[in-house]
Amino acid sequence: GYSSYTPLDKRLVEANGGTPKADVARDRRLHAGEEARIIEVLSGHKPEGRRCALHLQGGNALLTMFILIVYSGLRLREAYTLKMNQLKFDEKIIRAQCSKQWRGAIKFRDVPMRPEVHDALKSYLSTRLISPDDYVFPFMTEDPGITLKTVSHRLSTRFSSAFDFAGSPDLNEHDLRHEATCRWLEMKDAG
Repeated sequence: GYSSYTPLDKRLVEANGGTPKADVARDRRLHAGEEARIIEVLSGHKPEGRRCALHLQGGNALLTMFILIVYSGLRLREAYTLKMNQLKFDEKIIRAQCSKQWRGAIKFRDVPMRPEVHDALKSYLSTRLISPDDYVFPFMTEDPGITLKTVSHRLSTRFSSAFDFAGSPDLNEHDLRHEATCRWLEMKDAG
């Protein structure tokens, strides 16, 4: 029941005046060449058949976040709320604050930092001046008083635009988490 909605969840949301979410099953992995095309688009390259390159707010932040999610399995909110003090480069660990929490309890989980993530974060951070208590990515500070819901919506839209530009209009950001999970399992089977 962790990732699906129960009848009790529905009643609780309705009792609070909300609209219950519907379960959506997806089994979308990256196809051959998709990751490379997405990285090219997020790096500012113009895809063949397009008049110009895609301009995305945040510079190399969205590219780094893409690599982070696809190689770590972090949820979108866990990625954009990461702070510098949650990155343990010497230990190669990300101390992610869980976005799925039980009854308001704040919990963290340690996520191994694969070499791809380590290299992407090091490269990205070499272009920024960030203190230990600052967010790794600039998305939470784009507007004063910005809400988590607004940031999630903006980033989902930006990823959708990038995926469409890269020729993958049916891909969405949450599919990256599924891809990462499958990659972790494949690593286990390969060893």
